[in-house]
Amino acid sequence: MRVDNMENIDALYQYVADLILKHDKSAREVRKALVEQGLSEDAAKTIVKQVTDEIAKARRKEASKDLALGGVICGIGLFVTIVSLFNASGGGTYVVAYGAIIVGAVKLIKGFSTMSKL
Repeated sequence: MRVDNMENIDALYQYVADLILKHDKSAREVRKALVEQGLSEDAAKTIVKQVTDEIAKARRKEASKDLALGGVICGIGLFVTIVSLFNASGGGTYVVAYGAIIVGAVKLIKGFSTMSKL
């Protein structure tokens, strides 16, 4: 694969990202594939590092969103449950917003799980 212009460089970076994300190749396997296609070891190492850093950055951002959204949803569910429980303390009925609590907890777990893998 020749990398003599910007279009080829973009294609190379996309190729590396595809190998990592779609074909579940390790960084070592991708570097080896690039070297076999004619890139120097240093160039292959640099490109793979840049791509893996960008992937980690995107995953970190997604995990942060999951954590924030999960916390908000779970918090709202807990708030609704607690407020309705206090309002029913004299013997009335109350609401347990278990749907929001569960959805929020699942998002939180997903966010923590993603963060722990980074």
